[in-house]
Amino acid sequence: MKLKDIFKLEIKSVAPQRDVHYHLYSLPSFDENKTREEVNGQDIMSNKLVVPNKCILFNKLNVRFKRVWKIDNQDDNKLASTEFLPLVVNEQLVDFNFAYFLLISDSLTDYLCGQNSNTSGSHKRIDPNVLLNMDIILPNRSEQERIGRLLSEIDDKIALNREINRNLEAMARQLYDYWFVQFDFPDENGRPYKSSGGKMVWNEKLKQEIPEGWCIETLGKLANFRNGINYSKGETGTVCSIVNVRNISASSLLMDGEEFDKIEIANGKEQNYYISDEDIIIARSGCPGATRILWQPNNTIFCGFIICCKPNDIDYRFLITFKLKQLEGTSATQSGGSILQNVSQDTLKRALVLLPNRVVLSSFNQVIKELLLKLYLSINETQLLEHQRDHLLPLLMNGQVSVMPREVNCDLSHD
Repeated sequence: MKLKDIFKLEIKSVAPQRDVHYHLYSLPSFDENKTREEVNGQDIMSNKLVVPNKCILFNKLNVRFKRVWKIDNQDDNKLASTEFLPLVVNEQLVDFNFAYFLLISDSLTDYLCGQNSNTSGSHKRIDPNVLLNMDIILPNRSEQERIGRLLSEIDDKIALNREINRNLEAMARQLYDYWFVQFDFPDENGRPYKSSGGKMVWNEKLKQEIPEGWCIETLGKLANFRNGINYSKGETGTVCSIVNVRNISASSLLMDGEEFDKIEIANGKEQNYYISDEDIIIARSGCPGATRILWQPNNTIFCGFIICCKPNDIDYRFLITFKLKQLEGTSATQSGGSILQNVSQDTLKRALVLLPNRVVLSSFNQVIKELLLKLYLSINETQLLEHQRDHLLPLLMNGQVSVMPREVNCDLSHD
């Protein structure tokens, strides 16, 4: 049997209409927590593909990244990037969930990676006919359903954890805004400072009022900056994890070393580029100014497209992090004249940071640290679930292990 026997490729291109709201499935939105974009037609610059109500979107660009999206909803006006292939499953022959996991299996990905066409640079696309003409062997329908159900339950838990992560990050950002933008941090009586009549004074540099006793300083006075390592392939020596712009663009706040590529750097060359648990990393391009912190960055270095910021006082790390996130992707982090809108050290050093008194700073750090610990534990659990799923997937697909039918406990006894 071939994939074309169980999938139908449905390609219908349309021009988005002005003043119509669309649900857009794009490669960037897949990378950003698999959350589709909500956009108006006038903001979509090119033709897109109509997304069937129940289908699987398979990326034909750079298949090794496995951007495969399971769609099952009745929403109107669903569109997808033309880099996706909308595949409708023949559910008379194959279980829908099993079909999805078949498409993300390593064996299928490895085969397609060797069959790419248009292989210029990083833009490698597969021929849809190569995909659809792949030979497959299907287990019986009941086994398909058991495999699909088991792996889907793991995926559902992963999705729930990711939603928890987004909520925790949103809480952290709201806390910073509440304390350092609205100035309603708890006063000595636990009441919101500004709303309760806390004394405010005019600051000429910021052209606004700030709480009495607070001050302003440039980021250049609060931290040291250094650019990352420029390296070339083929060097050998110490094996390190490395943070690239691709990694930093795919996360929101907290990162973990499991996300990074492994490279070899000539002995001694990497010594000045290790990231410590005091550092903040900032993307110079891609998403200009994108700011992240690492939790337990063991044996991790950063590439030349990253700037590392080390606060002179560790107590200011979280405050500086959230200040930088305010600037993320704005003109304040962009230096002129660059196509990539590169962020420079000089640009960052000029940024003004509002410094609270030590009591407020200590309270803020304590609350943020607790939130980030919860976030880290959730991220860690998600990674363990992903490892479990990825380990089970090939074993289930090639029949090395099977899923036992679930027992139904029917208690027919009577008193």
